[in-house]
Amino acid sequence: ELVSDPDRWPELYRQAQNFQQSFDSHAIFAQAEEPRQMLFNTRVPFGEKLPILPKPDGQAAAPLAVTTGRPVVGDSFIGPVAGSPLIAIAAPVKRDGRVPYIMLTTVPIASFQKRIDLLSIPRLWAIALVDGGGKTIVRRAPPGMDSDRDVDPEGRI
Repeated sequence: ELVSDPDRWPELYRQAQNFQQSFDSHAIFAQAEEPRQMLFNTRVPFGEKLPILPKPDGQAAAPLAVTTGRPVVGDSFIGPVAGSPLIAIAAPVKRDGRVPYIMLTTVPIASFQKRIDLLSIPRLWAIALVDGGGKTIVRRAPPGMDSDRDVDPEGRI
């Protein structure tokens, strides 16, 4: 109900701040129609002027969430507010059979690297996380290893 009443968006923002504190992942509320104006972003105080959602190369989460009506994970991009590489997860906000808004959360790519660095993997193994377009997001490999050259395609998972 907070979404449907712009006068209550400050309350929605406070809930988004609670989400950010609980999950260490910022929340963004934006218009679903182009140009997809950000209405709030938990990286900045409520009411601060914000840019439109960026349009990353490859799979953009927001437009796909709007067209499919389902949550979508997008490819990596540089966040215009964060100023660092991020992955967005977008969920459509449905009202009366349409999608007027999108709620997004952003995950810093650095957090994926921290997680991958904690994995216990065999000495001569490499691990990489790639986005939908095949672009490497984060990677961990032995020093000097060139995965393209040194890994048999049958050894890839």
